[in-house]
Amino acid sequence: MKNFQKDVDIYIYKCYNKLVKKIKPQQKGKVNKMENYRVEQMINDRGNGAMNQFVIYADGKIIFQSYNSIIAVVDKANKSIELGADWDYSVTTGKHRNIFFRDYANIPDLASKKGILDALKNGLCNGWSIKLVA
Repeated sequence: MKNFQKDVDIYIYKCYNKLVKKIKPQQKGKVNKMENYRVEQMINDRGNGAMNQFVIYADGKIIFQSYNSIIAVVDKANKSIELGADWDYSVTTGKHRNIFFRDYANIPDLASKKGILDALKNGLCNGWSIKLVA
């Protein structure tokens, strides 16, 4: 368990460093505290940590990352959802994506592949804009 916690701590540190590197130089002074960001391991339906599945809270957004792929970004302030290119990569990704929308983003209408496909067709889901990004 200690090794796992160490791995998670290293992962969080690397995520934060990647985020800071992506910030334009004129913005660096504005994002100097890690307190606005939180990364947690997703909890599956059995109550266990789902390996390599992360929920990231950053700048008012809730992000679902599976391995190294961003699957979904939920912006509650703007009521917008972006799905990454790998949103339907595998059955397992789908299972975790559905948990994300149901338990973390609290948008149960998107907790199924059919719900997402219907929303993508319309571009909307109960007032939320939704789009696929590459």
